[in-house]
Amino acid sequence: MLHAHDKAKVRLMWLLPIPSMSEPADATAFLGRLSLAGSLDEALAPSLEDEAHLRRLFAADKLSERLKSPFVGLINVFAAPDFIRKTRARAVHDEDELSAKYIMPLSDEQRRKDGEPCMVANYDEFHKNFLIFTGGSY
Repeated sequence: MLHAHDKAKVRLMWLLPIPSMSEPADATAFLGRLSLAGSLDEALAPSLEDEAHLRRLFAADKLSERLKSPFVGLINVFAAPDFIRKTRARAVHDEDELSAKYIMPLSDEQRRKDGEPCMVANYDEFHKNFLIFTGGSY
């Protein structure tokens, strides 16, 4: 639960423009892996290992040089290439495969098709939706 002074900080944060984020080498490498054909698991594995390393650093050495950036481990998805905002649909071959992997599988009509947008296109649209979602309380 947020206290009143924390809510004021969050409100102020949403009024500010997105800060400039330079893409670190690990973010650029991640985007490169995503752009190549292959499984999402293969693209994510090195990034998940890096995140685990960042968590260990945070627990053991909060003053580490690597942790000084408030954007460490983050990617500005609005500045990233367009393909990152597109659905990479899983290939489902039959009903048995779908029911074997998912407790409540979506119907074909409800599943997002490959290449369809999977998120909003820009920060302004995200901000508008966030204000609607939170009822303007932030």
